[in-house]
Amino acid sequence: MRTIKNDKGFAGLQVFIVVFVVLVVAGAAWFVLGKQKKTETKSTVAPTTQTTAKSTETAPVETKKSVYDGWKEYCSTEEKSCFKYPSDWTYTSDSNEYTKTTTFESPSGSTLRWTAAIGGLGGGCDPDTDPHVFYNSVTELPLTPGFYMVETGDSATNATGISLHRFDTTPKTGDTGACITFPFFYSKNSMLDGALSSSGLSTSYDKVQSTADREAIKNILLSYHY
Repeated sequence: MRTIKNDKGFAGLQVFIVVFVVLVVAGAAWFVLGKQKKTETKSTVAPTTQTTAKSTETAPVETKKSVYDGWKEYCSTEEKSCFKYPSDWTYTSDSNEYTKTTTFESPSGSTLRWTAAIGGLGGGCDPDTDPHVFYNSVTELPLTPGFYMVETGDSATNATGISLHRFDTTPKTGDTGACITFPFFYSKNSMLDGALSSSGLSTSYDKVQSTADREAIKNILLSYHY
């Protein structure tokens, strides 16, 4: 009996199997690559969205408050100078042929004096025998360089005011060498260059009723400017 070989049929089956395997492998690869691409897209897009969301957030703007917020300003026609004072303080003025004094008063009764255009300095004590006055602190005015807020007294501060020393020297803390002193500066309004004037802002601390008023008075002095 003779066996008949069908080479053509077998060869066709082999081709079909190879093609089928290639298609299966290609399909699997396509599926895996597609899934991986989606995963990569998600991981890439997510941070971008998050970053965009953060960038749209607006940070709160902080406004720096000033101690002078809400304060008023007084300007002297005699000295052509100005300074600020709390809005709840009041003032009264007393004028004569020589000078003008304006007294500022807090609601609690503390007082601060502004005296304009007085010529000369007073005396009335002997520095060799009477107790000396001390400068306990000296602070240059931020708006008026060369002018200083000085706190005076002996063992304790009892007065404060503005001072500009002769010959443009910086006032020093410690013993003034004098038994009587009060803040003074060269008048900007004087017709005589370098004329000495006792014009200025000053107060005695026995007329200050509270710590808050004392701080307010210091800030008034520090705001002085031409």
